[in-house]
Amino acid sequence: MKVHHLNCGSMATIEATYDGPRPLPVVCHCLLVETESDGLVLIESGLGTEDVRRPQNTLDPEWRELAAPGLDPAEPAVRQVERLGFGAEDVRHVAVTHLDVDHTGRAARLPARDGARTGGRADGRGR
Repeated sequence: MKVHHLNCGSMATIEATYDGPRPLPVVCHCLLVETESDGLVLIESGLGTEDVRRPQNTLDPEWRELAAPGLDPAEPAVRQVERLGFGAEDVRHVAVTHLDVDHTGRAARLPARDGARTGGRADGRGR
């Protein structure tokens, strides 16, 4: 098994939802796992290509203002999968820990397009 660490979305600042840390730059940290029997497994999917291309259509305006995402076209998971020599169709499973936009990106579109299975908490809480 091999694990690739991917930055699938850079954001200028995120404020903590509790008192304490000052706002800091953050990334959408995703993992791409090469398995021997199940193909590629993507854990979290970060921002997707449509989020980068047309954020006004896919990302909530309040979230865009809060996070100030960099929207780098090289950062979506599918682009990084391709740079590693794989195709989007090689991703057989997508797991998300919870349903925040920086964790799910366009994961919901993978199953319909490529036959991947997506898993996560259906209630959206996941914390």
